[in-house]
Amino acid sequence: MAYQDAAREYANAGIVPLPLGGEDGKRPLVRHPGKFGRQAALQIAPKFPDANLGFWCGRHNRLTLVDIDSAEGSELQYALDRFGPSPVIVRTASGKHHVYYRHDGERRRIRPIRGHAIDILGEGGLAVAPPSTRTTGGKYEFVHGGLADLANLPAIRRGALHGLEPAPIEKQTASSLAGNAAAIGQRNDSLFRLALALAHAAESAAALLAQLKEANAELAKPPLPDAEILRAVRSAWQYKMNDRLMVPGADSSIILPSASIARLLVAGETDAMALLALLRQAHSGRLGRAFAASPLAMERHRLIGSWDKRRYRNATRKLCELVQLTSGGRGKHDPAMYRFAPASKGDGFAPQS
Repeated sequence: MAYQDAAREYANAGIVPLPLGGEDGKRPLVRHPGKFGRQAALQIAPKFPDANLGFWCGRHNRLTLVDIDSAEGSELQYALDRFGPSPVIVRTASGKHHVYYRHDGERRRIRPIRGHAIDILGEGGLAVAPPSTRTTGGKYEFVHGGLADLANLPAIRRGALHGLEPAPIEKQTASSLAGNAAAIGQRNDSLFRLALALAHAAESAAALLAQLKEANAELAKPPLPDAEILRAVRSAWQYKMNDRLMVPGADSSIILPSASIARLLVAGETDAMALLALLRQAHSGRLGRAFAASPLAMERHRLIGSWDKRRYRNATRKLCELVQLTSGGRGKHDPAMYRFAPASKGDGFAPQS
């Protein structure tokens, strides 16, 4: 059942359905999705017969979703214990879960509970819904309840959201964005880091763009140009689509030289940037000491998505931040050895979660 078939069922249940598409199947195919109406949604249904289906959370559809970004059953149980039972639970295409609640003023919150892969999709959140599918396989489906139960949803348990905070990376970058006008370059870096943090849970590039524009308008003094916002969104979304998004959810930090970020972005060497972040994360406590970096071993352990050893090797060659100490290759257990090059004087560092 595609959008054309399911749209009327959602409309009859009081939900404005949105056609979704794009490479990830999560991008709204209409303008101003947060203001779209039910009648318009039905009128355009024939134009998008095979689109995925989603909806805008918050006041528009009187829905708040708890998005459990983990396939572990214990995380779903934790969410139900904390936020309260619900008659409607959806399993996503990747085997994770959405729990539906009646909207009660909640706003969108990303990773508000330390140690739990949970987001709150309230005001401003975009949800993908059944019967949507994923191009790489899998589908969204109701595993408890259905559209008929939306009229009887409870609100999130009172007090369950008290004391929640945004993830550390969002607090850091939001604080950096609020800097003075003289620190434009630093605030560009902060904007990009915030885009990376938000991209982890964003349902679409359009949703990420809306969130970043809102943060820029509220926090940056003066606001950065729209061109900078678009550039940050495109880069962050490319990371996500290529399985190279290396932020959010972690409690630890990766320290990256801001000059290196700037150099690699200008050169378009996003693979090298991802590898640098990986190596910094793995060897942050030994910046002056030697460490092994084996493309074959990294491929075997799938440290970055579906990268093969050649991709790791090519990215390594682009990193002037590394000093090669030995070439390795003399035997099966003789990898090349490296250390991080000393930071140049005045070089800044960019923390990433």
